[in-house]
Amino acid sequence: MTEIRKKDDVKEALSELIPVACVSDHRYVCGLLTTLWSLCRAASGRESICFYIFDLGLTSGDRRAVERLLASFRNVSARAVFHVAGEERFKAFPPWHGSWGPYVRLILQDELPAVDFAVYTDLDTLWLRDVGELWALREADVPLCAVPDGSGVGHFSGGARRTSALNMLGASLSAKEYFCSGLLLLNLRLLRAEGFTQKAFDFLSRHIHVLKFPDQDCYNFFFPFPGARLLDWRWGEFSAAYGWRERNTPRVIHFANDAPWLHAPSLPGALWWRAYAHACAAAGRPWCAAYAWMQAVRHAVLATRVGFVLCRWPFWLINRKLFYKRFRRFHPQPKQPLSEEDTL
Repeated sequence: MTEIRKKDDVKEALSELIPVACVSDHRYVCGLLTTLWSLCRAASGRESICFYIFDLGLTSGDRRAVERLLASFRNVSARAVFHVAGEERFKAFPPWHGSWGPYVRLILQDELPAVDFAVYTDLDTLWLRDVGELWALREADVPLCAVPDGSGVGHFSGGARRTSALNMLGASLSAKEYFCSGLLLLNLRLLRAEGFTQKAFDFLSRHIHVLKFPDQDCYNFFFPFPGARLLDWRWGEFSAAYGWRERNTPRVIHFANDAPWLHAPSLPGALWWRAYAHACAAAGRPWCAAYAWMQAVRHAVLATRVGFVLCRWPFWLINRKLFYKRFRRFHPQPKQPLSEEDTL
């Protein structure tokens, strides 16, 4: 375990410490830097943040980049603690898209024995509001708080399919109550008291073949609503669902299945690339920052109608069907207001 400290312990002791856990490897260091930068950028400075980073293959250069990034914030007391996540605990289960990350989330209560509450965040999130606002929602008798899957919009939620599978295993869930594990406010003390780790691993051993998202399905099975508290959708607005409802400023944008570096240009994608550019500059990676700025401009331009007319019409002429499929997926324009069934 390696620890990187910033500021002095005296100032840290005077402010409330917020533990934030995440999982990363070298392939996802772009998401790690962007998420950490956005969390520090949005922090009010009234609290300290301790980032518990579970290492699945970070290099020494990646760790130094994190150190430089945190040191660049003068008004926020932040530190990073690196844990090497032992993959031997998960060898009996198949990796999810080549990563053991989902299984690490299930053992946070064991890996952080001195921590009672923690915020868990995926690294495809962009924080626009202070994490302290989410931290203030913790309750002693609530095991976890989470955002409805797909931001509560039925078009982007897998709730119907996932609850059907879980209900066949003995759960009692509705599609609207199925939540996403990409952002969680966890009561680790309560999870330890209930022996959640052993329950989860036993459940995985029996039913791994029907679980599409190992950790998410486990959390939904053992802590269905109202046991788990559902947060406002703005705490995890899916970027693909951005624009379906009134465009109130989301608190967190979640790029689930819509990574800006893989998918079509979008306005949320432009925000992510802009944040990544700032993160790279703070981490001492100027060439990555320059590339990110170019991508931010590209997304901002191509996501507009003018950008479509000027730059994207040749692709439309070549393959109209594929173009419309991608365009409607990432730039939804409903013909009529959503019904009550489509939203939470």
